[in-house]
Amino acid sequence: MVAIPAEARHLFQGRDFAHLATINSDGSPQVSAVWVDLDGDLVIINTTEGTVKTRNMRANPRVGVSIVGQSNPYESLQIQGEVVDITDHGADEGIDEFSRRYLGTDTFAHRQPGEQRVIVKIAPHKVHHRNAPDTSTSAVLELHRHQVRHLLNKDMKAWSDTFAEDAVFELPFAPAAYPQRLVGKAAIHEYVKDYAKHIDLQRFLDITVHPTQDPETLVVEAEVEGRVTATGRPYRVHYVWVYTEENGKIVRQRDYWNPSAVIDALGGDATMRRTFNLTS
Repeated sequence: MVAIPAEARHLFQGRDFAHLATINSDGSPQVSAVWVDLDGDLVIINTTEGTVKTRNMRANPRVGVSIVGQSNPYESLQIQGEVVDITDHGADEGIDEFSRRYLGTDTFAHRQPGEQRVIVKIAPHKVHHRNAPDTSTSAVLELHRHQVRHLLNKDMKAWSDTFAEDAVFELPFAPAAYPQRLVGKAAIHEYVKDYAKHIDLQRFLDITVHPTQDPETLVVEAEVEGRVTATGRPYRVHYVWVYTEENGKIVRQRDYWNPSAVIDALGGDATMRRTFNLTS
């Protein structure tokens, strides 16, 4: 068994999906998207007894696992390995742990009556980590990708740390009585510090990057999906971000989003005020 590189282990800590390749009885490949975790250097998945992939792994333990970073799709990890254990011990608790990380819910709500969960442990034999962004990569694009990962990981302190100490954060479409301009990293963090308690962001879809004539300024737009923690209601809002970077930090950021859509998703103005730490 070989070790998972330290610089790649974060791919098992957030909400990045993996693809598991198994071998059918006729020798053809079978691939499934799965949630993934680590136990030391063992790769862990949780699945259902009796599925094609489970039958395949019992018959032939050779597997492949591939993970692509959601915040940076040019980062990937490829693993060739062997299944060393399939057990139902702890599998029910394990799928709930996965659900908390990937869905933000205490229990996995999609179980079928009578299904038996199993934990599969995979020992890596060959590992290749690639973290080579495309030619469009710039310091400001990397900062955007860091922000996405911190939001998915609910780490608002790390998100705030992407800003310079004297950064300006603008929200041109914010409703009346909400700040439209914040100055300084401390003020920005105070505004967003409770965000992840109220909105469980789960994925960024249709990310489009628009370079500008200024290499330090970038426009990014995406559909953001998640769940409102208090109500379980779906959260889907289109965002546009405009970033300006200097010396590896964001010095100016403008967020454009539809306030009516956000208020509606949150279930009213009171919840939105709590989300953005506004008490008055």
